[in-house]
Amino acid sequence: MKPLPRFLFTLAMCLCMATAHAAKDPADTENTADHPEVARFPGFHIDNSQMTDFDEFRFASQGFDDSGEPKGEVKSGKHWFVDYVLNEEARQPSSLELVKNYQNAFEKAGGGLLNRYPQGAVYRMPKPNGGERWSRSTSITRACATN
Repeated sequence: MKPLPRFLFTLAMCLCMATAHAAKDPADTENTADHPEVARFPGFHIDNSQMTDFDEFRFASQGFDDSGEPKGEVKSGKHWFVDYVLNEEARQPSSLELVKNYQNAFEKAGGGLLNRYPQGAVYRMPKPNGGERWSRSTSITRACATN
């Protein structure tokens, strides 16, 4: 049987606090973790993750320049980076389905979608105790990844 292309879903976030815990998948790479307040899309496991106490990230909230660099806000704070890979037997969602899933979650929390581009999107929502949560999601097939 021909293997399905592995689908990589990356979630990078500049966030300031976390309290909830996401469910682990048996296929998660050892010593990786979800963002504690942003639920993963069903059918994915974590291939790689990193959390830093303080970093900065430029969000493509205004698109990209001619060289492909993101244009938009630079946010600093606690930073999560999580690579999700589609489980082998799981249904592969479309990029639009992934974007809409996170858009709906951010809208329920009083935020929303700031920018959508062919491989992803940028979201923002207010945090309950002040401040903002920003998120970027990208979806690419692993075979095409250049990083």
